[in-house]
Amino acid sequence: MPSHCAAGLLRTLTVALVLSLVSGCLRSATKDTVDWQERLEPAPATQVKETVKDADAVASPVVIRDLAEAEPESSAWTFLERALDAKDVQAELLFLAAAKRFLQATRYEQAEIILARTQYRNAESWVIDQHKLLTAALALAGENPSAAWRLLADTEDVELDYGQRRLRYDLQFQTLFAQEKHHEALALIGNLSLKDSTPEHTDSLL
Repeated sequence: MPSHCAAGLLRTLTVALVLSLVSGCLRSATKDTVDWQERLEPAPATQVKETVKDADAVASPVVIRDLAEAEPESSAWTFLERALDAKDVQAELLFLAAAKRFLQATRYEQAEIILARTQYRNAESWVIDQHKLLTAALALAGENPSAAWRLLADTEDVELDYGQRRLRYDLQFQTLFAQEKHHEALALIGNLSLKDSTPEHTDSLL
């Protein structure tokens, strides 16, 4: 047999062997490619409407902002370390979590330093309100209930989430008692909306 014929036959056998070995992979890859192409192609108008309808029916994912509550095992120093490596909103949330953790540990000097250096004037409303609430808690801890009350009065329930409303009510209650306004403090409990007056909430105030 001529050498060029032998080489051609060998090449043909090699190609056939390779094709037989990878045919399964090729079929899988082809199927995946088709699937992705189908996903990328514009859907019919009726399908688009159904998809939008289904998307509206699915609840939006919960955005966790109060990291101190979401991560009870994390220390203030852990939050600070992470904040130094984070940017923008995430850094703000981590600094606030560190300040809150310091307040919970009665480390008021460290909490004051963080809150004083992070004003958040151009931040989102939750961050600004959280800064006010934590600063009010710091003022109350420093036996300055009048300053705490002014900060609390500068927040509105409609702009706060559930956790912030609970904190605000708790701070208002403590501030009124610190100023010996006992009747107003008791009236505050009676004025809580039915929506927020859960047993857990009432216990936190008392």
